[in-house]
Amino acid sequence: MGEITNRDNKKMLILFAEVVAALATILIAVLAMKIPVVPVCVIVLIEVAIAACLQEVPVWVHAVVAAVQLVAGAICGRVVFCLLCILIYVFAILTLREARA
Repeated sequence: MGEITNRDNKKMLILFAEVVAALATILIAVLAMKIPVVPVCVIVLIEVAIAACLQEVPVWVHAVVAAVQLVAGAICGRVVFCLLCILIYVFAILTLREARA
């Protein structure tokens, strides 16, 4: 009772890594790219939510999602920010799969 197992530690480290990646993306977008903080935070949360909803689908669906994000970034003129969001999406998918295993 009250013991922390290696599995619990692994899940906490995965969660911590995801939070650090999200904060890094937010800081880069806000400080370096001068994008307002509220839209950046909302988009990062949407990325993680999409990853959570689509974690069981085949890999080609993830490729389609990434391609759509990249096209949207090209249309809006924010390709670098969309690349960061794609990295958050991929990282979220990988961490969710690892945490579930």
